[in-house]
Amino acid sequence: RKYLTIDGEPVVEVDLNASLLTLLSCVVSEPMQCGDTWDDAYAVVAERLEFDEPYEVSRAKVKQVIVELIGAGNPHKAEPSAKDKDSPFDDSETSKKQFNYIRDLCHHAYPALLMLNKKDMNFIAALSFHEATIITQTMLKLKDMGVAAYSMHDGLIVKQSYADTTVSTLREVYDEHVTTHQVKHGLTKLGICVPLSVEGIHVTKHRHAGAYRT
Repeated sequence: RKYLTIDGEPVVEVDLNASLLTLLSCVVSEPMQCGDTWDDAYAVVAERLEFDEPYEVSRAKVKQVIVELIGAGNPHKAEPSAKDKDSPFDDSETSKKQFNYIRDLCHHAYPALLMLNKKDMNFIAALSFHEATIITQTMLKLKDMGVAAYSMHDGLIVKQSYADTTVSTLREVYDEHVTTHQVKHGLTKLGICVPLSVEGIHVTKHRHAGAYRT
């Protein structure tokens, strides 16, 4: 994708960081314990792990645990999925112990996970709907500004020259969407300057730190 061009101009990818986890925290108005600002939500737990492995593997395991908890709508899921061939976990007892250890750390770092259930609209299908709505509304707003944008799950592809415009627009739409949802459902208002990353073939990956606004 990074080699695509729009009107002959190189593109960049503008991605939401830890999209479903961040969105869950906003949908249930329960902030992640990532400090005043953060640029990688997964690092809060990954940096605490002392497994004999590269940091990138530990971070991948944290992400996998979160994905599986949200996907199952069950914060107490006891072991990694055996069907996921791309998972950093395997079917060993060591992997199962690591999964549970990381899960418990995640409960403290991301308390919104404990509110997962399939009765309220806060699990994978609902979160994906919120995410898609935010991306769609951002694309429409950019279109009105004359900016062509293409969606890619939890991010957008735009001309390199429109990177800053896309970052500010996506953040504005995201904040408006989640705060409107919170007010509608009688939750504590928890705005957010959502963390993003921008990367392209001619642009070194840059993380834009996020922060909550209460």
